Amino acid sequence: MKITDPELKSTVQALVETCRTEYDTIRTIGLWVAQELRYVGVSMGIKEYAAPHDVNQTFKDGFGVCRDVSALCVAMLKEAGIDAYNVYTDITSHKIYEIATPAFQHQVVFAKMKNGEEVFIDVTDDICRDLMPGYYSKKPYLILTKDGEDLKYHPLFAADKNLGKIEAVSKIDDGGNLTSTVTITGKGLYDEILRQLGQYLEPEDQKRFFRRLINEIDPNAVLLDFSIEPNPVKQLSVPAKLTLKYKIPEFAVAAGDFMLLSVPNATHIFDILTTTLSENLKLEKRNYDLRFLYNYGVDAHETIQLQKEYEAKSMPENTTVNNKQLTYSMSYNIEGNVVDFKYSLRLNEIDIPLRDYSDFRDAFTQYQNSAKGMLILSEEAK
Repeated sequence: MKITDPELKSTVQALVETCRTEYDTIRTIGLWVAQELRYVGVSMGIKEYAAPHDVNQTFKDGFGVCRDVSALCVAMLKEAGIDAYNVYTDITSHKIYEIATPAFQHQVVFAKMKNGEEVFIDVTDDICRDLMPGYYSKKPYLILTKDGEDLKYHPLFAADKNLGKIEAVSKIDDGGNLTSTVTITGKGLYDEILRQLGQYLEPEDQKRFFRRLINEIDPNAVLLDFSIEPNPVKQLSVPAKLTLKYKIPEFAVAAGDFMLLSVPNATHIFDILTTTLSENLKLEKRNYDLRFLYNYGVDAHETIQLQKEYEAKSMPENTTVNNKQLTYSMSYNIEGNVVDFKYSLRLNEIDIPLRDYSDFRDAFTQYQNSAKGMLILSEEAK
């Protein structure tokens, strides 16, 4: 489709005026369409399926379904001299290469730079820093060129593409009360889910969500403060960051010369993508292969400052899990008056064949069980 609307032509010119590279042009136009046009998930016409509306009309309307906003983005990219096309894809169902199908769930944008580099853009996602969300790993796509293209698949993304980082700085006072500041940042889906919390939840709903989160650590936990940055979350030049501050009265238990203490971060509560695993592993046995929507990773760290130096009489054993699809490591250490805890998790594959399911489930159970440990500390100095 060609651009005939003078206002749309001038919009393209204004957007690319300061772009220095082809990629800058692609990113600038893609993000503009994603953030300035409203995506609606239901077709507004009669007997519509794959054909998008006229791009000039979509620009005037300011909204459209996936094929409409993708077609507009393609037209704007072509106006700016970029080779671009609409793309069929499917997020939730697998397409088998050998079996023909007329059904695709979604449309996105494909752009090709002069050096051959390919860029995909999902313009229905207005808070994705990477242009394409991290759940397109291994997903099928069909580029809609005039001459036709073969069905292809996105590669398996590295787990670190959707990497979350959880950093907690905590302190235990003389009364055993814990105060903690938790900071969560990330890349890919981890960054995006933090933005979703800021975009789709009202402040009171956010507060309710975070209260429930910390109450899973201890029912007596009290939320002191929280913030989601940037504000507004559509400022994609700034990485997303969630900060939580909370306290738990009498969290550390005194028992004579000993202190009993657990590490809040060891509960995995702040790993907000883990539910993807746990919800799909409830069955002890399966009849079919398992496919996750995405793979991801998380690195977590917490320090707990104590009021005096302690000696560890008992600590949970350090854990290492090396499964084909899942790797995990966890370690405790105490130096002087500081408890140091770390864990690292990687879901390296989205496909779990039936033959591997039992081992994979056992590996995840090891990950879950590692959250149950407790430190027994003695006041005897090292």
